[in-house]
Amino acid sequence: MDFVNCHLLHWSYEKHAVPAVLEHIHSYYQIELCVNGVIKFNSGKSKLRLHSGEWMLIPPGTPHSMTYEGKDLEYYSLKFAVNNLEQVVDKSLIFQPANKLSAWIISALVDQRPPDQYLYMPINENRVVLETLLLSMLQQALSPIKNHSSTPRLLREIANIVAEEGAMVNAQLVAGRMQMNVAQLKYRYELVAREHFAGAKNQLTLKQFFDRELMKQIDRFLFYSDLALGEISAQTKFNNIYTFSRFVKRLTGQTPTRRRAEKNPAAGASDCNTVS
Repeated sequence: MDFVNCHLLHWSYEKHAVPAVLEHIHSYYQIELCVNGVIKFNSGKSKLRLHSGEWMLIPPGTPHSMTYEGKDLEYYSLKFAVNNLEQVVDKSLIFQPANKLSAWIISALVDQRPPDQYLYMPINENRVVLETLLLSMLQQALSPIKNHSSTPRLLREIANIVAEEGAMVNAQLVAGRMQMNVAQLKYRYELVAREHFAGAKNQLTLKQFFDRELMKQIDRFLFYSDLALGEISAQTKFNNIYTFSRFVKRLTGQTPTRRRAEKNPAAGASDCNTVS
C-alpha cells in the first residue's frame, strides 16, 4: 500500500510589510498560516480573510491573489507536493479556523525555525518534522467532515467588520459599512439570527453578537500570538488596557492574563503587561 505523504518544497516566515500578490495559479499545494495581522484572499467570486490562528489550504490550479495587512503582520507560508493522494480535491480555497491544531502547528514551527531569521527557512534538517506537520494539516483540511463555515453571509460580513473595527464597532458603523440604516441592519440581523441560533437557549442580540465576535478576535491574539496585552488592546482598538481587561473579564469571567495562561502556560507566564 502506498501511503499519502507530503514533500516540502519551500517554507518561509515573514513579518511586517509584505507586498500584495497578484492573481496566479501553481502546480503545488500551499498553506498560508496567519499568526498576526490579516491575510485577504480573492479567488474568483470568493473573498476570504485570515486572522490569528487561521490558515488556508490552496490546492494546485486554484487561482488566487493575496493582500497582507497589519502593523504586526506575521505569517508562515509553506509550499509542498502531495504523493499518492487518491482523493479528488476541488480547485478552491479551503479555509481552516483557529483551533488546537493551529496552536500546536504554530508552536512546532517556532521550534523549527532559527531565531531572528525571516523569509526563507532551512528544509533538510527540519524535513521530517515539517512534512509530518503538513500531513496533519492536509488531513484536517480534506477531512470528510465539512470544515467550511455554515454561518450565513450577513453574520460573516458583520464578523469581518468587528474584526477590523474592534472595540470601536457599533450598529451605526456596521450599518454604514453595509450600506443600510440601523433599523434595516437590526431587522435583517434578527431574521437571520432567529434561524441560525434556533434551538439555542438564548438568541444573541446584535450587541451581544458584536461582543462575541470581538472576544473571538481577542482570543485569537491571546492563544495564537505572543503579543503583549497592551499591544493586543491597541490592535483591537480599546481606549486603554484597563478597558480591555474589563471587557474580557465581563465576557469570560477571567482576566486576559489568566485566560492566556490556561490556554498557553508559557505565554501567560512571560506576559509583562499583566492587568488583573
